[in-house]
Amino acid sequence: VQWERPWKTEPLIMLGAGLLISLSAGMLATLGLQHFASHLPAAQERFYAFVISSVSFQGVAMVLTHFFLREHELRWPEFLGFRNPNRRKAILLAFGIGILAVPLAQLLSKFSEMLLTLFQATPKMQPTMEVLRLSVSPGQRILFGFTALLVAPVVEEVLFRGIVYRLIQQRGFPRLALLVSSIVFGAIHNNLMTLLPLSCFAVVLALLYDRTDNLLAPIVAH
Repeated sequence: VQWERPWKTEPLIMLGAGLLISLSAGMLATLGLQHFASHLPAAQERFYAFVISSVSFQGVAMVLTHFFLREHELRWPEFLGFRNPNRRKAILLAFGIGILAVPLAQLLSKFSEMLLTLFQATPKMQPTMEVLRLSVSPGQRILFGFTALLVAPVVEEVLFRGIVYRLIQQRGFPRLALLVSSIVFGAIHNNLMTLLPLSCFAVVLALLYDRTDNLLAPIVAH
């Protein structure tokens, strides 16, 4: 079972510190963009901010994870589950779970919108969806689609299910692992309206990972 391989403390610290530094640099770069490129149209500014955010989080996370896995003598195919003999069943199950999760996520989104309205808060579109809405050129839409539909699921499942969730499980706290990894996953998307549906979806993804012992499953469902 993959998660029984214990994650070492030092590589974990290096991975976390590297991500924090990169995210901080990305935030500074975004602030600089807003200050020095204020003449740009809103659509262009948000798109460039999206690119900075993607590189500082997803791009750097993949590089740091590569070194993290190397410290544990793990290769990407093994870690992701490509060598798992049950990978086809896991992928088929993931497709089914992903399809079933869509109406549930929509209901939870409506519920979140109602709650925010009840407390006189303004429901806002998720930042990435706002970028897609404002993007006009085919190149921007292709880059956005590639990042949102392929890169983001891989990176987020690697970090939140493959590393964080398994780490807390390894320390003997399975319920805490489910709670913490799911809430943090929902919170990083920086949107109150999607916090509840994404956190609930993260619970489903974690349970799917447990059921299949294959990281491909939550990646495909995501």
